[in-house]
Amino acid sequence: ILLNTRYVLKRNETVKKLLISPDHSLLAYLVVHSAKEQGTLCIRDLSGRWETVRIQNVFNMTWGENGAIYFTRLDATLRASKVFRFDRSAGDSADKEELIYEALEDSAFLDVGRTKDGTDFYILNNSNNPTSLRLSCLPDSTPLPATWADTTEIFGAAEDEKIEEVELFEDYAAVFLKEAGVGEVKVYQFASGNWGRVRGWVGVGCLSVGENRDYKSDVLRFEKSDPFTMSTQYEWDMRRKELRTVWEQRPVGFPQDDFVTECNEVAGWDGVRIPVTLIRAKTVKLDGSPVLLHAYGAYGVAVEASFRLEFLPLLRRRFVIALAHVRGGSELGRNWYEDGKAMKKENSFRDFEAVAEWMIGEGYCTKERMGAVGFSAGGMLLATVLNRRPDLFRAIILRAPFLDPLTAMLNPSSSLSIVERSEWGDPISSPSAYDYISNYAPYDTIPHNAPFNTSILITMSADDQRVSVLAVLKWVARMRERNREIYGMDGGRKLLCKIGEGYGHWEGDPGRRLEGMALECAFLCRELGLGEFGEHEQSYQHSVPGGALSKHTENMIGDKHNVARRRE
Repeated sequence: ILLNTRYVLKRNETVKKLLISPDHSLLAYLVVHSAKEQGTLCIRDLSGRWETVRIQNVFNMTWGENGAIYFTRLDATLRASKVFRFDRSAGDSADKEELIYEALEDSAFLDVGRTKDGTDFYILNNSNNPTSLRLSCLPDSTPLPATWADTTEIFGAAEDEKIEEVELFEDYAAVFLKEAGVGEVKVYQFASGNWGRVRGWVGVGCLSVGENRDYKSDVLRFEKSDPFTMSTQYEWDMRRKELRTVWEQRPVGFPQDDFVTECNEVAGWDGVRIPVTLIRAKTVKLDGSPVLLHAYGAYGVAVEASFRLEFLPLLRRRFVIALAHVRGGSELGRNWYEDGKAMKKENSFRDFEAVAEWMIGEGYCTKERMGAVGFSAGGMLLATVLNRRPDLFRAIILRAPFLDPLTAMLNPSSSLSIVERSEWGDPISSPSAYDYISNYAPYDTIPHNAPFNTSILITMSADDQRVSVLAVLKWVARMRERNREIYGMDGGRKLLCKIGEGYGHWEGDPGRRLEGMALECAFLCRELGLGEFGEHEQSYQHSVPGGALSKHTENMIGDKHNVARRRE
């Protein structure tokens, strides 16, 4: 179909979404460059009556009735705030689009979607309790404007629960949620008003909705990903209450039975129990193995125990992978998120430090074999703790790190300064928020001549729209200037910064992702004392990624003063 549209994808372009219209006469697909977050919406008449229409700067879209399509755009703050309508069958040209709705609140994000049956609306909302979601029903026959009093509650989340997804059928509603940090699926039957749980699947992992196109079906399709399995596809018969495993996708040559996933809890600084997920080989003992600690702790995003390709070459080199579910995420519900944001952000940093100390205290590793990785806001988390505890880590990896939050939030034109005030605070109008952020911001709190024992690898893109490359380079320069004996030309530790091009905040190209994984694996193995490829090699070395390192990777690790701007 795409070939027939005569659209040739350019370098670094991909088809983000493709939809057929309800009457099967039109094809819509969204082409996005890897360095951008919105792209070109192409609409083609499959009967060939008219030429393909291309609409620029589209973020998401869905079909309406009779050939109309609805789409959103991002504004200067990367916020989808407007919904547009376009109807080619009515004779509209590419420049004839109708604005049908605009969210005036500067913190609101809009999206568009289509109901399965075209009638009742089921709404996830927190109208009763700001810290807890509930699922409510609003019939489409309700006179407008409607109020929350016109809705009927179907299901409300408990304090330690978080509703993540809802899948609707004619007779059932399937609710995907986390209960005390563990994924669950509950099924509600409309006729009886009874609830039931999906049972039969076992183990730690991340649950998500599968393809459920038949609205009248009694079968729920969903999938599970865990550290050793890319995907397990399930079917749950909601009427008979029977589970069937459809298929599994596992990494070839990786003996998952030799590895184990464990759930632990760590006492935080204030007595709160912090969940930690450990992934390791069964034969690894408490003998100072290398550890990679991973955390995020922001925006209510949970760190999932799902499949991550980059973990495999480390696990077979006897690494212990530790997922720290610190406050600021939502593993234990909305309150877990609220306790790690804005003026409570300090909890995230202290939780992360407590987990690292616990790993050392329990004998999983020593400080000489403690590594950590953080992406974006997780990079800020790690860099803040590094400034406070320069002795705690031997090697860290910062992916597209958010290192200068104070400057970003003080800049009125920044994509963060308006829409993320609720996450970090508003230092423009609040002196207390200014002081609070300045006391933890990684760039502002770099110590002078501190006893750093940590080698640092930073990776990001010059085309990142969410994290400024200048902010990262400023942090590198200040770290070198204030700690010359450690990170200077003759210093004892590495401070590497690899800046790429042609992609955005998230790396989408598989080839570049694999090269980045090899670079990180080489860096960790060399800095944590495992040599070039790592000790304790297993017989299945060449069956999984990470068995060899490219010459570019070796050169990058060997030159501790390399600040590279790589062109493909």
